[in-house]
Amino acid sequence: MEAFNRNDYMREYRNKNKDNIKQLKADIKPDDYSMIDDYCKKNDISKAKFIVEACKYYIENHSE
Repeated sequence: MEAFNRNDYMREYRNKNKDNIKQLKADIKPDDYSMIDDYCKKNDISKAKFIVEACKYYIENHSE
């Protein structure tokens, strides 16, 4: 059995779902990354879900 390769899996997943998934990338400071990573691990949430929920919350609560 071939070893699991996360990069291959994600590439295949994105190709299959390219109409439903968009990539978002941000360059952030190491301290900010650590804070987000620690929070996500502690609360058992993916960083992607955390970012989406945080953005939605910000947009809904900071509209004009």
